[in-house]
Amino acid sequence: MAATHLSSGATILVFAWEMGAGAALAPVVQALCRRGHRCLVRALPPGLDLLRNRCGESVETAPWESKTCGGLVWDVALGGVGHPTWCPDGAAAWTEINRRGPTVGLMDSWKGLDRFLTPEGSLAEGLAPDRVAVMDEVSASQLHRMGFPPWALRVTGHPGLEQFMSLEPEQWTALRSETRARLGIAADVKVVLLASERLHDHKFHQRCGSGCRGIFFGRPGQDHLWEGILAEERRDTPDVVVLMRPHPNESGDRGGAVRMVTWGEADDRMMLAAADRVYGLSSMLLLQAAMLGKPVNNIRDRLDDWVPENSLMQPETWRAWGGRLGAFPGIVSDVAYHSHRGAIAAVVDLVESLLVSGMTVN
Repeated sequence: MAATHLSSGATILVFAWEMGAGAALAPVVQALCRRGHRCLVRALPPGLDLLRNRCGESVETAPWESKTCGGLVWDVALGGVGHPTWCPDGAAAWTEINRRGPTVGLMDSWKGLDRFLTPEGSLAEGLAPDRVAVMDEVSASQLHRMGFPPWALRVTGHPGLEQFMSLEPEQWTALRSETRARLGIAADVKVVLLASERLHDHKFHQRCGSGCRGIFFGRPGQDHLWEGILAEERRDTPDVVVLMRPHPNESGDRGGAVRMVTWGEADDRMMLAAADRVYGLSSMLLLQAAMLGKPVNNIRDRLDDWVPENSLMQPETWRAWGGRLGAFPGIVSDVAYHSHRGAIAAVVDLVESLLVSGMTVN
């Protein structure tokens, strides 16, 4: 049962199962609290750790367990939506939360837009939130074609990117020194960051198998892509450190040549502050690096058989941007920044609109 609807001083259930969702939700939680609302944050690690670090001790945070939500009372639920297999009871949890009160889903990526669809391609009954905050018109258009009514979609921009660009140059300089010291990297060493992700050989609702792999690793018997990148970077600067932000399904080191850096060691800001150049495909880290003005290399042309579906992305979405958000590395940081300015307030306003309207569940 939902609590009484109020325009201020309301209780908001905020939940996230993935790191990207946690990074996008953190500034929204902070803004909701500044407006006098109480946020109950429930998340899976490592997103839980990020939310705790960025939201502070005044926000109630706890590990996500769907059974624990049964004893909570809230006015509106705000969820970062992820892959249905990331959280074992994810679909059931969304359905139950939708049943108990108004809901807002925050899409923090262009990937997996079919997460609220059935495997057959229709909207899953009871699974979709009442309102969906999306980061751009391309995502909204795709979701509308998938069956979402236009009134349920709100183009807000990406709250995490707006907060990301709020740091001042001197803060980035200090963070660069701090991160390199933490990772044991000298100030004059060139750091190359590999923003890894999984290549999938299956459809969105299916689980990963042996055919899925990280983008920087070749199939059995093939050379690894990171080996060629390392050789290229060492031609001009022999003293190079290659850091990799691994996908959660990737583990292990590469004999010292490539260092895996977990979220526990450094978050997205720290990794990018320490890096001099970034390689990747469709990771949000590439967009963030471009927004900072760092050299960005998209490896699309190095993947002979890649199609957008391998990254759980709609082909129309990829083509709409000519490759994610434009031909890398030609992304103008000022344009990227302005496209997400006001995103935090827009998501907060969307949440509060359900409070003001006293929306009830059908």
